[in-house]
Amino acid sequence: MKVGEIVSKCTQRAKDIYNGTKLQVYGVSNLDGITITGNIASSDKDDYIYVEDDYFAYNPYRINVGSIGLAPKGTRGLVSPAYIVFKVDQSKYRSELLLRYLKSFAGLQAIKKHARGTVRQALRYEDLCDIDIPNLNENELQSLLGKIQNTEKEFDLLNSEIFYQQSLLNKLRQVILQDAIHGKLVPQDPNDEPANELLKRIITEKENLIAEGKIRKEKPLPPIKEEEISLEMPKGWVWCRLGEVSELCLGKMLDQIKNKGKELPYLRNINVRWSDFDLSDLKTMRFLETEEKRFSMVKGDLVVCEGGYPGRSAIWNGEEPIRFQKALHRVRVNQNILFNEYLFYCIKTDADSGRLKYYFTGAGIQHLTGKELKKYVIPLPPLIEQKRIVEKIKSLFRVCDQLEKQIEENAKHSELLLQSVLKEAFEG
Repeated sequence: MKVGEIVSKCTQRAKDIYNGTKLQVYGVSNLDGITITGNIASSDKDDYIYVEDDYFAYNPYRINVGSIGLAPKGTRGLVSPAYIVFKVDQSKYRSELLLRYLKSFAGLQAIKKHARGTVRQALRYEDLCDIDIPNLNENELQSLLGKIQNTEKEFDLLNSEIFYQQSLLNKLRQVILQDAIHGKLVPQDPNDEPANELLKRIITEKENLIAEGKIRKEKPLPPIKEEEISLEMPKGWVWCRLGEVSELCLGKMLDQIKNKGKELPYLRNINVRWSDFDLSDLKTMRFLETEEKRFSMVKGDLVVCEGGYPGRSAIWNGEEPIRFQKALHRVRVNQNILFNEYLFYCIKTDADSGRLKYYFTGAGIQHLTGKELKKYVIPLPPLIEQKRIVEKIKSLFRVCDQLEKQIEENAKHSELLLQSVLKEAFEG
């Protein structure tokens, strides 16, 4: 039988029923179905379509990804005139069964077959009515719906367990990082050169460079306060501020009028992910030759977001340098004092725990300015211990990645099982 034999189109508009009563505006998504938008209808929504309990609504251009919803009990409001609204004759079919069919793999294939258009396909109401559905009597409808509902309950239980496993895995990664910067992940070696000796060397080196006029003398960083220290220091470790062991630089300001030079790709805030980069959407701006070195990341540099997601970081491992915008900090560490991967794990740990927020500025939109990033306090182990810590973290994270892959496979298998049951139900 055809869908058109069991449904009728709903076209009642807001202007036909509006009498001063406040009506909720709804939207439709592929995940949540019909949902409240938070808007209240007024005279500018006269052409919006009325919906209530048991009405269907879908976006003709997005139904191919399951963007269709069935209005739950208590619904009384409006949807955009861009949607198609219809209802099922309950004496002939079950609304819940039709919804599940249209969102199943078999249903989506039928939608794709009947949709029209080349660049952007749409399923008109007339096309929907032409879709074939199983012709079932009352007993078969009840039996099939019960079977699907039981399968969905099992599917939800399994997905809850998968979600729980994923949350445990995320906590495990956080515990690994916490143990790492607490000095609990690898044993200390009394033969390692203490970290305070490293700091003495870098202070002496900086003083010599200032005396030679190679670098400018900077304003001294403030002493580390007791409230900035989050743990008892293992033997051989020392607290220090990031500005003591690194060189920080904010990227170039984007100004289409003032910027001159060669058009080159650059990193934006949005291109930086935790431990990785998304280079699929690089923009370009003009850089003078004299600016390229100053505003370029080279292999081994740490990139830290200034805004958007303050503190989000990754290490640039590209063989070629890349430019960066003002929304990003380049942190170039002295590799004889601080291992860049160890610093990355410190920042990630403090971002997860919330400790990094201590250095954010701004009440609404928060930022991690260069001034505050220089003040960022890190626990500094001996250099050789830093490398042991990084290798241990990587080793444990590889195990976590394998477990995560298994969990993802279980989630895919769970979805395939549900689709298999729906396919058998609708095609059997």
